[in-house]
Amino acid sequence: MFNKSASISLIANDAGSANLLTHFFMGINTQPAKVFMVGPAQKIWKNSYTDTLISNSIKEAINGCSVVITGTGWQTDIEHEARILSNDMGIYSIACLDHWVNYEERFIRNGELVLPDEIWVFDDHALHLASGIFPDTNIFLKQNFYLEHMVNLAKVEKQPKIPELLYLSEPMRNDWGKNIQGEFQALDFFIQNIDKIRLPDEYNFIFRFHPSENINKYKKFLDERSIKYTFDINANISTSLGRSSWVVGCQTYALVIACALEKNVFSSLPPQASPLILPHQEIQQLRNL
Repeated sequence: MFNKSASISLIANDAGSANLLTHFFMGINTQPAKVFMVGPAQKIWKNSYTDTLISNSIKEAINGCSVVITGTGWQTDIEHEARILSNDMGIYSIACLDHWVNYEERFIRNGELVLPDEIWVFDDHALHLASGIFPDTNIFLKQNFYLEHMVNLAKVEKQPKIPELLYLSEPMRNDWGKNIQGEFQALDFFIQNIDKIRLPDEYNFIFRFHPSENINKYKKFLDERSIKYTFDINANISTSLGRSSWVVGCQTYALVIACALEKNVFSSLPPQASPLILPHQEIQQLRNL
C-alpha cells in the first residue's frame, strides 16, 4: 500500500492524471523522489513544482524507488512501459484513473494486459466502476484535491453584469459515421438548439479552446454561423467557470467542476453521438431536451 514516506517515482503524460496527481501530492504535503513527465503532464507539473528535475527516461525515474505511480493515458505508452518495468524489477506500482471510461483498455497495449498492484480513483462513481472491472486489484478512493482547488478558485470570481454562457471545446476523436469531426458536429448541434437552454435576451457567448487545440481551429466555423461569440482569454479555466452562468461542452472534465460549482451544465453531444460518459446526474443532455 501507499506510504507517503516511501521513495516514490511519478510517471505521466496526459493532463487528466497529471492534474489529479500534482494536486494530490500538494495536498498531502509531499513530493515524489523522481519524476518522468512528458506532454501536457510535464507542463502541469512544472507549473506547481518549478524546481523539480525531470528524469531523462522511465528507467532512470524508477531506479532506486520503492513505489511507482503512473497515469493511465492513451496518448503514449510510457505509463504502460513503466508498469511493465516495475513488475520486472519487483517494484510496487500504483495507477491513477482520471475518468469514467475504457478502464480495462487503459492497461492494454498490443493485446497485453498489465495491471498495477493498486489503483487510485477520485470519486465514488469511479470507485464503483473500477471495483466491478478489477475485482482482484486493490482499489482506493483518494481525496480529489484538484477538484477542491478549482472550485475554490472559481468561487472567488465575481459575476459579470451581462451573464455569460461558456462553451468548452474538446477533441472527440470520433466522427460517429458522419465524416465530420465530432467536436464540430457537437458545436453545430448546440448552436442549432441553443434556444432549448432558455437563455435571457442579453448574454455573452464565450468560447474556450481545449488546451490541445489551435486557436484558429473553430474561427471559420463560428464566423459562418449566426451567433456572436468571444474567444476566452482567461489563463485559468477556473476564472471562466466562476464567471459563467451556463457551461456547455461534450464530456470534458471541466463539466464536472461546473457541476461542483452548481452551474447550469449541459452536454452538447448530438443524437448520433455515443452515450455521455460522465455519470453526473446534474449534467443536462441537450439532445434529450
